[in-house]
Amino acid sequence: IRMLPFGGKLCDVQMSGQLLNELLAGNNDRQGLGGYLQLSPNLQFDETRWLLKGSAIIPSKTYLIVVPEYLLTGLDKGLEFLKEGNPGIKSVRRFTSTGDVRSDIRLAVVRYLVSLPLE
Repeated sequence: IRMLPFGGKLCDVQMSGQLLNELLAGNNDRQGLGGYLQLSPNLQFDETRWLLKGSAIIPSKTYLIVVPEYLLTGLDKGLEFLKEGNPGIKSVRRFTSTGDVRSDIRLAVVRYLVSLPLE
């Protein structure tokens, strides 16, 4: 809770590869300044472009990503473009069912931590 004191829904967002590239490029610029997004290990930057599972992100393709709902407000510094209404966002799915861990990011983090093997 100290590391993640805020709640909020997680959202499945279908977005264009062009917008995903813009989001990832901006993330590189914020590294070490706060507001840095946590990324899947399936994403890598090869010094010239972002790769997903070893393949370049295609600007015209649609990708599904998961983000906290707050990021879709456009209020986060450097992410003002990431909000509903952006033509690169094709759809947003929010999880609101009580008990669905995606309805509150804290529940999702706790579920993940509980799933880790004890050492």
